[in-house]
Amino acid sequence: MGLHQTKHYIFLQLHFEIGVVNMVLDNFYAFLEDQIEVLSPEEKTAHNSVLIAEASLQESKNALEEWQSDAIFTLNNLQLQKSNISAALKCRT
Repeated sequence: MGLHQTKHYIFLQLHFEIGVVNMVLDNFYAFLEDQIEVLSPEEKTAHNSVLIAEASLQESKNALEEWQSDAIFTLNNLQLQKSNISAALKCRT
């Protein structure tokens, strides 16, 4: 078995550009915080707490969306089962 070489690929220019811009902005903000706007230890702790809280909030929102999606799927299945049972009972009578 030889190595398979990729001959065709799609370079996702927009995703690359967004990633590069985000990286530049992150480094720029870090530079500003460290060199220009010197934060006290308490401010750094508070800033980090906000970042952690925002990440936790987003994670919770994602979990809620996933749970809602699963709940809707389960509810639809239960409603279908109820309809099937009702139809089967009507046929018996």
